Amino acid sequence: MSFTDYMENALLDHIFGGQSTPAVGTLYLALSSTTPSDDGTNFTEPSEASYARAAILANNTNFPAAVAGSIKNGGASISFPKALESWTGPLTHFGIFNAMTNGDLLAYGALTSSQSVVVGNVFTIPVDELVINLT
Repeated sequence: MSFTDYMENALLDHIFGGQSTPAVGTLYLALSSTTPSDDGTNFTEPSEASYARAAILANNTNFPAAVAGSIKNGGASISFPKALESWTGPLTHFGIFNAMTNGDLLAYGALTSSQSVVVGNVFTIPVDELVINLT
């Protein structure tokens, strides 16, 4: 998993520059068929009507306390909407955004394996499978 330049700068400004950074109440998990760039570009989401980012409330249930520089999704698996048509892919990467549409890409990583989402599928990330590292 990599943090984007946007996120790295926000963390550094918050910790070392004393700049207040507003808490993000909801994070949005997205899927991409291209490898994202650190500058937040080259993130290609499926364009089909049934695709939408998965909303995740930023709280201690969904993200229990970090351990050894890592935090994982907890509480429940993260599911995208049911595909009513096959999504453009294959999907190879995920990203975490601060908005349901557009917004800033905060972090991204490669899926364990490329995925094709076809009609009737629900793409799901099980509990403890979304791992975010600062190490």
